[in-house]
Amino acid sequence: KMPMGAKTAPKHFANVMGLVLGRLRTEDRVNTRSYQDDIIIAANTREELEERYRRVTNHLRSLGFKINPEKSSLAEEIDILGYRFTRDKITIPEPKERAIRNALRSKNVKQVIRATHQLGYYKTILSPALRDSAIKLRQVLSKVGHFTQVARDLRKALDVAWMCPREEPWGAKRIEIYVDASDTAAGLHVRYNGNCVLEETLPLTHTMTNLASFKEIQGAYKLLVKYRGHIRHIDDTCEKVILTDNLRLYQGL
Repeated sequence: KMPMGAKTAPKHFANVMGLVLGRLRTEDRVNTRSYQDDIIIAANTREELEERYRRVTNHLRSLGFKINPEKSSLAEEIDILGYRFTRDKITIPEPKERAIRNALRSKNVKQVIRATHQLGYYKTILSPALRDSAIKLRQVLSKVGHFTQVARDLRKALDVAWMCPREEPWGAKRIEIYVDASDTAAGLHVRYNGNCVLEETLPLTHTMTNLASFKEIQGAYKLLVKYRGHIRHIDDTCEKVILTDNLRLYQGL
C-alpha cells in the first residue's frame, strides 16, 4: 500500500517501482526501466514489444497500479530524459542538439562554456575523448577568457556527431567489467551482452597511500564499490566477469 503523499514523493515512488519491476521475469526485467512515474519497455521487434508491454502492464495492474492509455505508446523512437532513442542509436533530440552546437560554434566565450556544461549531461553517449575535450575546453576558456589556439582545436575536436550506436546483443547473458588504473586515475567500462552500458573514470588524488601499485588497486576498488548497485541492477542473474591487464590489480580484486 502506498503511504500518504506517495504520488508526490518521487524518490519513494521510484523505490517502489524498482521493487515492483524487479518481480518481472528476467527477460522482461532487463528490458524494462523506470524513471519516477515513466516506464520504458524495449524490444527487438514490434511483436516482441507488444507481448512484453502486455505482460508488464498486466503485472502492474495485478499489484493495483492504473495504466493511462492516453499517455502510453508503442513507438519506433522515443524522446525521454533529454535523449532520443531509436532502433540503431541514442542521440540528442534535433532541436536540443542544434541549440548546443550553435552555442559551441559561437564567438561568445560564455556561450561556448555553457555548451560544454550542456554536453556534460550527455556524457553517456560521448566517447571518453569527447568528454575529456569538453572538460579541457571549459577549463581553458574559464581560465584565460578568450579563444586560444588550444581552445579552437578542442572546440573543433568536439564539433562532431554526438551519438551512441546500438550494437547487436549477444545470445548469452554476460556482463563484462573492464577495470584499469594508473597512479593518477582509474577507469571502468561495463558491457552487457556486447553493448556498452557504463563508462566512468575516477581521479586518484585523495588516496591512503602514495605507492602507485596500491593506488591503482584502491582506485579500482572505489569505482567498483561506487557503481556496484548500477551493475547489479542491469541483470543480477547473469554471469559477471572482471577483466584487467594489471597483475597487482587482478590480485587485489
